[in-house]
Amino acid sequence: MEDYAFQTEGLVKRFGTTTALAGVDLHARPGTVLGSTSSGTPQRCGCSSG
Repeated sequence: MEDYAFQTEGLVKRFGTTTALAGVDLHARPGTVLGSTSSGTPQRCGCSSG
């Protein structure tokens, strides 16, 4: 079994009645950059934490 720094399965994110994400699985190893802002600053996936 892999050790992940971040793992989610079946992630759903809604804004009111609009579903933005549905059924997303994400596994990230330590040191992985998940994305960046338009200025290139690393950004974590905040939708998984609330």
